Amino acid sequence: MRIFLDPGHGGRDPGACHKQLKEKDLTLAIALRIRDQLTQHKDIMIKLSRHVDETCSLSDRVLLAERFKADFYLSIHINAGGGTGFESYRYLNTSKKTGDYHQFIHQTICQSLDVTDRGMKKGDFYVLRKTSMPAVLTESLFIDHPLDYVALFKSSMVEKIVAAHVKAIISVKNTLLKPNSIVCGSFKNIILANKRQAELSQHGFDVDIIKANVNGAPFYRVIVYDDGVTPNVEARLNALV
Repeated sequence: MRIFLDPGHGGRDPGACHKQLKEKDLTLAIALRIRDQLTQHKDIMIKLSRHVDETCSLSDRVLLAERFKADFYLSIHINAGGGTGFESYRYLNTSKKTGDYHQFIHQTICQSLDVTDRGMKKGDFYVLRKTSMPAVLTESLFIDHPLDYVALFKSSMVEKIVAAHVKAIISVKNTLLKPNSIVCGSFKNIILANKRQAELSQHGFDVDIIKANVNGAPFYRVIVYDDGVTPNVEARLNALV
């Protein structure tokens, strides 16, 4: 999987600023830490739009991603404007694939950060409109909110944002890039879902739990992946029934 990380702003464009913090510094620090953690995964290739505090035009960012032949474009930002919490964006008109990517990224990050969920949104941002691959833009906390500002000053919060993005990317890779999946149970109770996952894992299946919302209520789907190489996945599952 090829991931293009785009730390927003940079150089002459500081992004949102408040007191001692600048958005361009935070986004770069977050992107570099995401890169460092993802390089541990041999099946993931990473490219950044910038590695230092330099000006990079929006068109250059898109061009770099296209030349890299990225599978996914992730634009990283810090919000401003008096709110608080996390929100994310995809383009106004996108494919189902982009919508699926957006859902996984948003839900994973929001749950990991444990902040106000401001929702999955659509926006006419250049890097979302001009990229040919699925693209999502994240806005983590508000630089001008008193509590968010204090939190963003702490390295622990930056690491939390990094870990949330890494977890989201791995979730996308493990779930959406696998060709086939088989639902092996849908539970309202996470304990029951964990029990089912453990049972299937003991039989050698590649299994995961995906949280979904149905009419506002959480459900936990137990998924077994069929990579097309492992023999008789479906037959083996049927034998367990």
